Amino acid sequence: MEEYTSKQYTAKWEQIQVPDGSSRPGTRGGHPMCIDEAVGKVYLFGGWDGKNDLADFWEYSSETNVWQCISSDTEMNNGPCRRSCHKMVLDSQHKLIYVLGRYLEQRARENMKLKSDFYCYDIGCDQWSLISSDTGSEGGPDLIYDHQMVLDTDSQCIYIFGGKILSNQTRPEADYSGLYRYHIPSNEWKVLKPDNDPLLRSRIGHSMLYHPPKKQLFVFAGQRELFLDDFLVYNIETDTVEQVMCVDETKVPESGFTMRATIDTEHEEIHMMSGLSKDHRNENKDFSDARTKIYVYSLRRNKWNEALRHRGNSRQKVTKNSSGSSTSEPCPRYAHMLVYDSTTKLHYMFGGNPGGGTAVEQRNTERDRRLDDFWCLKIERPAYRDMRRMLQYMVRKFKFLDMSLSDPVGALLYLQQHVEQVVDHRNAVKKHPSKS
Repeated sequence: MEEYTSKQYTAKWEQIQVPDGSSRPGTRGGHPMCIDEAVGKVYLFGGWDGKNDLADFWEYSSETNVWQCISSDTEMNNGPCRRSCHKMVLDSQHKLIYVLGRYLEQRARENMKLKSDFYCYDIGCDQWSLISSDTGSEGGPDLIYDHQMVLDTDSQCIYIFGGKILSNQTRPEADYSGLYRYHIPSNEWKVLKPDNDPLLRSRIGHSMLYHPPKKQLFVFAGQRELFLDDFLVYNIETDTVEQVMCVDETKVPESGFTMRATIDTEHEEIHMMSGLSKDHRNENKDFSDARTKIYVYSLRRNKWNEALRHRGNSRQKVTKNSSGSSTSEPCPRYAHMLVYDSTTKLHYMFGGNPGGGTAVEQRNTERDRRLDDFWCLKIERPAYRDMRRMLQYMVRKFKFLDMSLSDPVGALLYLQQHVEQVVDHRNAVKKHPSKS
């Protein structure tokens, strides 16, 4: 039963429409979001609107379906300046948000001293504080962008992995940042894995997830010159790295950039939404194909399954899920952001780039176009009780049809006493066997 239901995932999108006249964030890509599951609130900060970096800070309430602009310019509130390609994490226990990293155009950094500032926002006090004006001088990462950051609430540690290091001069080869740990109570940094670690190659545009019970970091996808398709596990307690070899390698998601992923530790599942994917049919290796695919990875079974695939181009918004039914969905994109509420089993996605280029190239020409749509995603699979009911229904249906050929009266009695018990009356599409 587990094997069968694991292949029956469906991904259902619904666009969130806020009340008319209410404020909401504008178009952007390269923005971070985080969620406070206890109160159902999503936070969004900054990003790139196609022409400028942004410094607006927003809060969305799933209870009221309203966006609130906390600040139109956080720098004016002693917070971080305008930025994009940064990351932020939320400490749900202490109601604090941490922000690190940003991207700067080459012309903007040629004559400036590059420093990596590190900020904290206190939700309860509505107050920003500067933790460090330069983490690089304190044993932490240099100024980086397109990295990943997660927080372990229990140990009060933040883990930062990957990202490109910004420099004043253009270099033939980029410098990448390794794996760092920041201990909040002691304000101390530690390098766990350097950039040149052979088992954990640094990268940009990747996914990193934290599994609290297992004390593990999951890292996959991203780009380092070429797109990467490895799937790695870093064990925090043993300081070791393992490569995950899936049971069925044909079901593994194709290599990509800005793959967005979430984790559900209750169901032991990883959910992944594709971003900029490699088109294996393209002989010129043009990595500019944005497509919407939803994958689910089972930690228990060590297998990937595809829950949804967008079958059109970036202008279309109709797709087919694994059950074959049509539904509305967002257009393919990258440089978007996705967060997950494990209590309601809902994902929230905002904005992004509708296709073409890389995270830095997105700033040019027609690629200046950004999105401001807001979506809710629910990934489901049939419950065991529903699967049992369906199997019972199928067996009894065929028995009824067989009986109706030789004993119509007995078949009708069997229909009333046995088949009717297992008919799912919530499913209006299913035909009653007497009408088949």
